[in-house]
Amino acid sequence: MVPFYEIQPSDLNVIHNYREIRFHAHLHKHIEIVYVFEGGQHVNIDGEKYEVKAGQAAIIFPDIVHHYYRDNVRPADGVLVICHPRIFGNIFPDISNSRPESPLITEVDEETACAFEGIADCTSFSEKTRLVFGNYIKASEKNQDK
Repeated sequence: MVPFYEIQPSDLNVIHNYREIRFHAHLHKHIEIVYVFEGGQHVNIDGEKYEVKAGQAAIIFPDIVHHYYRDNVRPADGVLVICHPRIFGNIFPDISNSRPESPLITEVDEETACAFEGIADCTSFSEKTRLVFGNYIKASEKNQDK
């Protein structure tokens, strides 16, 4: 399967899916996070197959080939958050040449899960941005208090 280069329409895109999705192999300059509320989602990231189960997430760094697949149509509830690294400004280090040891995040804390629930149903860019940065700002404030 030959991947295609996907041009994202904006710096932040949120897609709430109500079934397991299938999408061809592609890559882009954005960070892509899939979080599953119920059911599961199969994803192939850089040639490795994963099943993201309820309460789990996977993160795909920029320029990594990935695709979503399913063995059969099954109900699922999940959200894709696709964002360009520039929306984080200088908050995080440059990850353009980075890859996580494992893209699968099996333990998502309650605050982050709530943030995914909130962002899944957002309709405006400013509301989405506030939710994305809200948890980071809270964590920074907690660290400054120590």
